[in-house]
Amino acid sequence: MADTARTRAALLTLMADNVTGQISAQDFRDFMVTVMPAEFTYANDFWNRPLTAQLTAEGTRGWHIYSQVCDSAIVFGAIVYQTVSGTWKNADMADSTKNCKLAVAAAAIASDGSGILLMKGLVFKSAFSGLFADYVGRPIFLDSGVIGSIAGPTSATTVGGANHSVKIIGVIEEATNGIFRFDADWSVVGV
Repeated sequence: MADTARTRAALLTLMADNVTGQISAQDFRDFMVTVMPAEFTYANDFWNRPLTAQLTAEGTRGWHIYSQVCDSAIVFGAIVYQTVSGTWKNADMADSTKNCKLAVAAAAIASDGSGILLMKGLVFKSAFSGLFADYVGRPIFLDSGVIGSIAGPTSATTVGGANHSVKIIGVIEEATNGIFRFDADWSVVGV
């Protein structure tokens, strides 16, 4: 029988008091696929950071937050910041109030819609492959020219030039497919 993700209400009904031992092995498997998201596919995913080999198609793997409301339309892979009201918008390096708590859009999100954001982990976006060519291990930056965008190592001279701020938000993991590890918490800011 196929494992089935269920609603919270359905799980609570299924797992009522269980005084008669009616919870089957299949019910338990259904519970597990409901509470453990798909990103926990590989052994020890819950404890280890994801590996590039585990990301075989465009998307994200890592620590996600769900049902996050965005004030403006967001494209997949955009860098976003959390506003004081708790919603999310495209990050803007030119405005330091708009580059504090950062995340990556795990999919396109409509204006005033909700979606999934990556707080830390891998981003695979094939459009980045040209930007990352020959720069594995080098940092990537929050772009100071285009809100919500990244700047690669070749942009470092212009990004870090006069009157520009620099914020490292990750590192290039795999250039051919355009994979980078997003970790804005350790980022470095300079002027």
